[in-house]
Amino acid sequence: MQLAKRILQLALPSIATFSSMTFTGLLVLMIVGKMGATAIAVVGVTNILIYNMWAVCAGIQNAINYLVAQNYGSGEMRHGAER
Repeated sequence: MQLAKRILQLALPSIATFSSMTFTGLLVLMIVGKMGATAIAVVGVTNILIYNMWAVCAGIQNAINYLVAQNYGSGEMRHGAER
């Protein structure tokens, strides 16, 4: 039970971030919805593109964090900088 609680604590920021992005996209669609079908289509496609770009950047950031932590833990920060 303690492990599940710790995992949830670590996951909550990511869950909140992705949820807020989805909710913001929904709000923008509701605001733009009165402008017509073309505006809704443009906002919908843009939301998908921005969401995916953010996910790629978050993945790169996580990969860098893992590599830095691994090099720091092994005491080879200089070797990590040479990659």
